[in-house]
Amino acid sequence: MRVDDMIIAVAYFSIPLQLVASLTYYPRLMQMPPRILFVVILFALFVWCCGFGHFLRAGGYHNKKVFEIVNWITAVISLLTAAVLLPMVPTAMRDLDEGLRRLEALDEDVAGQSRSGGSDRVALTKVGVASIQYHDEPPLKQEMAPEGDAQV
Repeated sequence: MRVDDMIIAVAYFSIPLQLVASLTYYPRLMQMPPRILFVVILFALFVWCCGFGHFLRAGGYHNKKVFEIVNWITAVISLLTAAVLLPMVPTAMRDLDEGLRRLEALDEDVAGQSRSGGSDRVALTKVGVASIQYHDEPPLKQEMAPEGDAQV
């Protein structure tokens, strides 16, 4: 058994599990654009297939038909992932930059609120997207509440 390939396989198997687990805890999963969710799932599948190839090689199956089939599946998924991701790349940095600018503006807003001594409680949530909420409910609970149920 090749220990190096087994270590790589374990790491490759853990990455998709972490991605999927992160998605299940993301409070706005249902509002996530489908193309982003699709890319995350494709990427997780691609990484898992890479790990499965290393797992087979660690077990001595690198000269077997199953290894060839897994490599072809990995090739198809990797090309599909790259093709879906390609049109998103030109705007990715711009979108990230815009989100960071909004986050900085919200931070300044919160700092201004605390300096003015306002009586409202301000909660700032940073989970890739920031939102300011003026109420007594925990921010995460408010974000997950169905539309119209949120207290203002």
